Amino acid sequence: MTKTYSCADDLPKENKPCFLHARNAVAIPSPAFDLTKHPLFQKFEPNVERQWAGAEKSNSLFIAHAISFASQRRVLDAYYRDANTLSAEQLILYAPFTVLAVRQLISGSLIDIKSKTESSLITRNGMGLLFNVPPSCIYVVSPVDANVPMEKEGVSQQQFRDELFGINVQQKNELCRPFIQSPIVLSPTELLSMTKGDRNNESYNEIAFVPRTLNPVKSIKLAGIFIDPDNSDFGRQEEKGDIKLASFYFDRMLKLAQMLELPFVNLQDMRGE
Repeated sequence: MTKTYSCADDLPKENKPCFLHARNAVAIPSPAFDLTKHPLFQKFEPNVERQWAGAEKSNSLFIAHAISFASQRRVLDAYYRDANTLSAEQLILYAPFTVLAVRQLISGSLIDIKSKTESSLITRNGMGLLFNVPPSCIYVVSPVDANVPMEKEGVSQQQFRDELFGINVQQKNELCRPFIQSPIVLSPTELLSMTKGDRNNESYNEIAFVPRTLNPVKSIKLAGIFIDPDNSDFGRQEEKGDIKLASFYFDRMLKLAQMLELPFVNLQDMRGE
């Protein structure tokens, strides 16, 4: 996989929702995390950090960010005044922008697209984006759902960060909860070996990561598009007009891959089915 996208500026104009209006005091793209101000990020064991650095350069290991229409609407609505009316088709088109420019904390699952082991190909939902993620951008690694907090309306970008990491919190605020990192001791291989899910048991691993950091200057890279026909969960909202037909969404994901000139990975094919 050679072509990648590390910032929203690299995306074609068709993938940027320029018609949306940001809320007051919202910076788009979201500012990079300065690791000198967030020392909690640096909690890798040295050997484990080296292995995650190797995973970043792998041609088979990726962190798969699953698309949920409900979650994406919530995130965009937090920072834009008129985003909650976007259709599912538009959300797919703008999904790379949402991650690269809007999100502050992203969740995904480590997968190995060359593995025939079913538990190495389990994702939260049935389609999404594949990322190469440098160790400096990784915040939490968990063999099970880590309940990663999400941006929401009423919580500013800075408030989200401060409360997320327990910084300068003067009073209780139920809008955002601290999400304190435990030391990262699992290597990519160990994480996959501890992932016990299958298509009938949605037990996936979860990694929380940020899009970009300072000190060091690092960015995640969008490297591919995936679908999983064995999983028809997309976080649909029927009240928003989201249809049930899975093939419609898979077709739009293929068009997205073609538009971005990115590899299109069918996880069902990876299982050899």
